[in-house]
Amino acid sequence: MILALYLATSEVENDRRALNIKQGIHKAKQEGRWTSHAPKGYVKKYRP
Repeated sequence: MILALYLATSEVENDRRALNIKQGIHKAKQEGRWTSHAPKGYVKKYRP
């Protein structure tokens, strides 16, 4: 029973982390930032 609780809590943590990452990428794309590899001929740099 305790083992099932430990496994469930880690799975919930992973799901929450994945959701936060997806939301962050979506927000960055809405702001017009490039979230993957830079297009050919461009250098990927971060500009706040």
